[in-house]
Amino acid sequence: MVIPVPELNDLLDGVAERWPGRVRAGVPAHLTVLYPFMPASVLTEEVVSRCRELCSGTGPLTVRFERCEVAPGIVGLPPVPSGPIEGLTRSFVEEWPDYRPYGGAYGDTPAAHATAALGAAAEEANAIAAWASALLPVTAELRAAVLVELTASGWAERARLML
Repeated sequence: MVIPVPELNDLLDGVAERWPGRVRAGVPAHLTVLYPFMPASVLTEEVVSRCRELCSGTGPLTVRFERCEVAPGIVGLPPVPSGPIEGLTRSFVEEWPDYRPYGGAYGDTPAAHATAALGAAAEEANAIAAWASALLPVTAELRAAVLVELTASGWAERARLML
């Protein structure tokens, strides 16, 4: 479950062009609500309906991406405010406790962020963050979450859920 942020796609395209292999091909800019989620083989219409209900309680959001954060292996762009996205993640984890964000690697409510780059060593990550910072701030209107399946060629949309 992700929230697309098309306003950041140009930034990701620029990172991909300048630092090949640091942006996952076929995956547009987004904020992750919960990944991994249920396998497609067990994802019922009842589950999709409940996802729709949880997302509708959030309401459309305006967020700003004002800075880059560098952590081991990632350059992230935290949204301001981040609380509504993190609250939505908490709602999903409470509803389906067997599915924890990133398999539980960062706790039940990791800090909300759009990923600008993955797998970069410290020096490269700092260079990416410096380059991307020059393109900020970016304001985004978040109106929908998307239940996606990651395929060999990128995302496959299962359901679009209005916030």
